Amino acid sequence: MITFKSTPENYEKEKSGKKANTERIMKSIDDSRHAKLLKMINTQIYDKIQIVNTESDDSFIRQITDVTFWNGIWIISWDSHEGRIDSKKVFAEWLHDTYEELSKVYKWKTQKKCRVKFKDLPEANKQVILNFADAIKKRFCG
Repeated sequence: MITFKSTPENYEKEKSGKKANTERIMKSIDDSRHAKLLKMINTQIYDKIQIVNTESDDSFIRQITDVTFWNGIWIISWDSHEGRIDSKKVFAEWLHDTYEELSKVYKWKTQKKCRVKFKDLPEANKQVILNFADAIKKRFCG
């Protein structure tokens, strides 16, 4: 796996699939990522990429689909569908996080133990949201 950090604005676009690539200029050929990317170009065997939000340390992982080196810039593209609504867990995380954010906007007090990221929810709450996500997918996505 190869890891890069991304600003919050770009991170959200990359995670959602609106921007399914990253462009990088690596200042040093000694950067271990340089060798990994070069190997992917030469073998056409692509690894996974992890993108980390520079402010929150949240991250996501995607399968790399292409690596291009152009005018000194590395362009790394990935599967934009991976990790979207077709993943019950990703959809459940989005439902929970969106509900919590909207609750703040509308000054709705949710349970204190639920005012956390999905991964930190009590197990029973996770299961409810996972099954809720699955029910929505089955009803509206076939």
